[in-house]
Amino acid sequence: MIDGYFHVQLGSYKYRLASNATDSHYTAKSVSLTAQNSQITQSSEQTLDLNPDSLVWESTDWSGGEGQKKWDFQKANMYDLSYRIDALHTPGSIRLAKTVEASGISQKGTLVKANDKLVFFSHQDDTYSVYSGNLANTTWTSNDTSALADDKIFGVRGDGDGKYAYIPVGNTDDVYRFAINNDSTAAATETLFVDSDTTSVHDRPLAKVGDKLFVVHLEADTIKVVEYSISAGALGSQKTVFETYESTLDAYSNQGIVARGDDELFICVRTKQGESILYRVKPSNQLGTGYGVEVGRLSGFTVDCIWYAAGVLFMGGTSTTTGVGERVIYYAKGTELGSFGLLRQDEDFTDANPIISTEAARMDRTFFLAPTGSSSNTWTLFTIDLLTGAMFGGPEFTSVDEPNSVTDFLGRIFVTQDKESSSANSYRVASTYASSGELMTPVHDFQIADQKTLMSIRVSTEPLPANTSVEVYYQNDQDGTWTSAGSAFDTTGGTSKTYEISTNSSSVKFNNLQLKVKLITTNSSATPVVRAVSARATPTEAVKEWDLILDVTDEDANAQGQSLTGATLIDNLQTAANQENVIQFLNGYESASAGSYDTYETIIKQYGIQLSSPGQGTVVLRLREVH
Repeated sequence: MIDGYFHVQLGSYKYRLASNATDSHYTAKSVSLTAQNSQITQSSEQTLDLNPDSLVWESTDWSGGEGQKKWDFQKANMYDLSYRIDALHTPGSIRLAKTVEASGISQKGTLVKANDKLVFFSHQDDTYSVYSGNLANTTWTSNDTSALADDKIFGVRGDGDGKYAYIPVGNTDDVYRFAINNDSTAAATETLFVDSDTTSVHDRPLAKVGDKLFVVHLEADTIKVVEYSISAGALGSQKTVFETYESTLDAYSNQGIVARGDDELFICVRTKQGESILYRVKPSNQLGTGYGVEVGRLSGFTVDCIWYAAGVLFMGGTSTTTGVGERVIYYAKGTELGSFGLLRQDEDFTDANPIISTEAARMDRTFFLAPTGSSSNTWTLFTIDLLTGAMFGGPEFTSVDEPNSVTDFLGRIFVTQDKESSSANSYRVASTYASSGELMTPVHDFQIADQKTLMSIRVSTEPLPANTSVEVYYQNDQDGTWTSAGSAFDTTGGTSKTYEISTNSSSVKFNNLQLKVKLITTNSSATPVVRAVSARATPTEAVKEWDLILDVTDEDANAQGQSLTGATLIDNLQTAANQENVIQFLNGYESASAGSYDTYETIIKQYGIQLSSPGQGTVVLRLREVH
């Protein structure tokens, strides 16, 4: 009781419950805060769910690639990140990525394409090897170069669709041209193409554009581009077509800072102030008097490599603006400069430079290799979909010391390493599948900020091949702990499994949720294919509601000092209800002791007036607790 007479108080007015009510004059209940409409928040669209009072998050499309940390409906087909997963092969599914195998060159060096062949040039001696083109094995035909006399071969560049490879030799200031024979077993024709170039720079960058050969000199604070014309396969005239001075140039002479465009040369250099500068150089026979121009400056970006594909120049390097060395991919298309965003920072790797090949591209996609492991010899092959701009992680290279070249040939990616080691080798993506891989979804709050209970997780697949399985994990509130949803789904021919998470013995509660799907095979020729993964939850939060029938008659002498008319009591309730005011509710009816009551903040959800005489009667009231 509020006191010896009144049962409840609303605002500053006290009320008694009606004693003559035909219905129960007091009802209290707990009401769950549930979504009013049944709906699935899907990775690509919203669809109806037949199970009411539940929330469903379903991922059925991963074609947007990785890089989405928190779920966004506008980018709902993206995921957080993956390891050894192929989300690009068939939109609407994920499968294991291909594994990696040694490709038969047990020394360090560079891969280029020339005369429709894959050619390896050694960094340890004067040898080169031509790939047979038989994807069923790794047969190479090796030969010695006669002209280079055991020189280590650096800076090799192919000329695209042509049949030549070009090699700068720093200690003699020469450039040699290799004509790769149609017969892969025959020795190449070697030609001294540039004799005693004007400036000695070891491993100087070069590229062939049209009928011009460009040699780029980075020395001291000067960038100079020397153009050599080619006529009927022979060396023609030489001229300097571009020269610029940068007082703080970091003269890092690396093949990766030069890329061949459709009809132009791109050069990206870095300064000592943590800035990168992009230049574009046109051959001298093109219109205009200025052959070279600065395209733009990228502040806080240290370029490490650039490459060109489908009309877009890509620049990989390290962002220095945050002070933690985050890797980033920029692009240039015409006069437009933009970014693909930061690459994943998932491990404490020791080498933060993406390694990219100028020849790792197809019509609709391009590739690069970036470190993603805890040691410096673990790298992930990334794919950029040139049609959508989506980026995907894929096969993982785990034994490569300092990759030197990444080349796409006959639908396979080949990788060589640059670092001297006893395990020096070349590698390629195999035709078989990795033994395991996993994909992490974005973090999702089911579009409700309040706490929820995780009821179940369901995974749907194509009929599972024998010796394959799928495991599902969840993480609550980004606490860093992955919890298994249950035993692996490994039913041969099976297409779905539902994991019941919360039961009558234990409940899993969360504000936001992240899922991880792990694919496993013990048969390298088979992979599980996941079509959908979904989580079902129900809101945990609940509020109290009260249905009251109040006496609103003129008060008598027993009203403990409150002497109000029924009309006044009615007006108080109507005003609070119509203005949707929060009203303090003192509930003393659940206690028989005077002065004993609980206090709540409420709003009036419904009310009705029943009058027995003018200004007197009862009020039917529904109160709901507010937080």
